[in-house]
Amino acid sequence: MKTQHTNELAMNPAKAPRSIIKLTGSLKHKKYRQLEGLSTAEGYKLISEALRFRIPVKFALLTQDSIEEYPGLVKGLHEAGIEIFLSAPGEMERISTLKSPPGCMIIYKTGYKPTARDTGLILCLHRISDPGNLGSILRAADWFGVSKVLLSEESAELHNPAVVRGSMGAVFSHPVETDVNIIDIVNRSKSSGWRVITAVTKGGILPHPAQGDTILLMGDEQGNLPPELQKLSDEYISIPKLGKVESLNLSSACSVLLYELTKAAMSAKV
Repeated sequence: MKTQHTNELAMNPAKAPRSIIKLTGSLKHKKYRQLEGLSTAEGYKLISEALRFRIPVKFALLTQDSIEEYPGLVKGLHEAGIEIFLSAPGEMERISTLKSPPGCMIIYKTGYKPTARDTGLILCLHRISDPGNLGSILRAADWFGVSKVLLSEESAELHNPAVVRGSMGAVFSHPVETDVNIIDIVNRSKSSGWRVITAVTKGGILPHPAQGDTILLMGDEQGNLPPELQKLSDEYISIPKLGKVESLNLSSACSVLLYELTKAAMSAKV
């Protein structure tokens, strides 16, 4: 009887107070995300990933339609001890970062730190400004088993909702360090025996499987890297072009390079 009563409460949450709606709406802005140490994730998939990786969630907002459509999600939120509030569709439209809100969102704490993986491959990104690109790169980094991703100063905000969406939840599971002094990290890594490979738009050798501990260094969306970083590289690699388009999207190029660099590790698992 107690379990049934608990489930009934989860499926019939209290209406979200004005203070909750106001706080959630403020998180559309970077200033308040950083001030509160909170961000938002919307949709069944991202919420499920947050639950899977036990991300610290402050509360959840769902419309009545979402509660009825995703009873398993409601159960998962409740079992994780996450407070659920009912939000009207009009409220959801005002506080969502999407034009067509999915009707379910979580507000999570951004201070968590996923554990780094010991795979011998680090991805360094210098001033990646586009949130969608960063999200897609994090998704690829997770897929190809990168140990961690390092973001330089003046990069896109890690917990921008567009990054979270683009990563398809990788931001919840993959180790990322932000505001990193890339030059300092590269110098210290090289002194410890790490090899630095830099991606350039042209003039580099063909990508190939990494040998030993490796850092892949990538510039911004235009391929720019400061000279003081370029000179630290042990090797330059470029993706050859066979077609007529001018360039590859940064996240696409990153995926190709990570595939080539991790070929040996993947072959060993097959």
